[in-house]
Amino acid sequence: MNQLYREIAEQPEVFRRIATTYVNEETFVSWHEDHLGTIYLTGMGSSLFAAYSAYLYLLSRGFPVVYIDASELLHYGLQGIRDVDTLVLLSQSGESYEVLEILNRLPSRPKTLAFTASPKSTLARRVTKAIDILSGTEYAVTATKTHTATLVTLNLWAMAQAKDKEAFLHASLDLELLAEEAERLIRTSPEWTKKTLESLEFAQGAETKVLIARGPALSSAWHGCLLMYECAKETFLGFSGGQFRHGPLELAVKTMFAIVLDPSREDPRTPGPSGRRACRAGRGGAPCGRNA
Repeated sequence: MNQLYREIAEQPEVFRRIATTYVNEETFVSWHEDHLGTIYLTGMGSSLFAAYSAYLYLLSRGFPVVYIDASELLHYGLQGIRDVDTLVLLSQSGESYEVLEILNRLPSRPKTLAFTASPKSTLARRVTKAIDILSGTEYAVTATKTHTATLVTLNLWAMAQAKDKEAFLHASLDLELLAEEAERLIRTSPEWTKKTLESLEFAQGAETKVLIARGPALSSAWHGCLLMYECAKETFLGFSGGQFRHGPLELAVKTMFAIVLDPSREDPRTPGPSGRRACRAGRGGAPCGRNA
């Protein structure tokens, strides 16, 4: 078993560890804070992508919230951060240059909160409060368990800010179901990956490869592109369903391979036409299911 696969296989245990440690009334109360200003969610790479679900959650509940690449915030946004704001800094290593440099250059004194896998890191020592994502150290070339651990802990934190106690406490069951499903997928991976690869032979000659998603699933699309770059050395482009329709769809005049991520078949906010058109484009005009 190589290091990457080993860390993928550790994810069910990480989900259970988060549930056991954080999903309780004491944590719910201690994590909640009143926010007089804007909440900034910032990081780099997979840590930033993991925050998109929490960003949408807070946005839909009326919070003034900004989701921004740490390098862009560093060079173009620091002057807008005020003392009343909350700066949420995401870095699994706790040593990301851009994130630490934000702290070095801040012209104001906002509340600072870190989500990190390294509670003894420079970042954890320098912020107002640090939350351990409980994934443990990651050694493989790309993020797997730290990405999902950041996503889960940050979503729990967002629920606490919104005072959504019912959803917060119910997350214990959700995480156990997620852990069981992840274990099943990992256990059966030799079989289903072989079948998947055989069925995807047609994609080898595709001139363009894209990942398309909407809502919280965009986090997976962006992270999926990163995994393709770092592990498979393949170039994939990531788009929201709407953005794909406005221009990139024209790339389908050539051979295109499209992976469409549908966050929920039952979600009425997931527009069917965009997903179906993208899927048809990915198969050279042949129809396929929305979860293809």
